[in-house]
This record gives sequence, structure tokens and C-alpha cells, in this order.
Amino acid sequence: DGGAATSDIANALMTAADDNVDVVNMSLGGYDWFQNPEYATKDIVADVRLFNRAIQYAIKNGVTVVGSAGNAGVDISSPGKLSGTDNGATHRSPSS
Repeated sequence: DGGAATSDIANALMTAADDNVDVVNMSLGGYDWFQNPEYATKDIVADVRLFNRAIQYAIKNGVTVVGSAGNAGVDISSPGKLSGTDNGATHRSPSS
């Protein structure tokens, strides 16, 4: 159960793009804001915007960005989507 600051992940994405990496594969969690709405408000909005900018930067620089998020999703029929990106596949673990 590791963790990283949003800014560190965003910086890693941009550094990967600057280093001409072909593919970045991320598995991220972030379920806390569902359980504690008081945490969500401004912090989660800022995090989503930062991720969006970093991912768009990587894509514009030729990086294929692959991401998965959590094993305890509340609604698999509605996967998240950042503007300008594609959802390739959604898979649910049999134990979920």
C-alpha cells in the first residue's frame, strides 16, 4: 500500500514525455474522497485538473497513457474519461 502525491505523479508523466517514453502504464487509487466528501471539494478538483493537464501533455508528446484505477469501483458501467482520451476496455475482477 504505497502512495504518491498528485504533483509527483504529474511530474513523472511530464518527465516521461520529455524523455520520449512510448508508453506509461499507471494503476492508481483514490477512493477516500468517496468515503469522506469533506475531503473532496477543492482538493479533488485540483487533482483532477492537474492529472488532466499532465496526461494531455504526455499524449501531445506521443506517449500512450494507460491507466487503471482501483478494485472497489462503485459503477463499472460508467468508467471515467478525461477529455481527448479513449477508453479502450473495462474489466472487472470476479472477486469485485
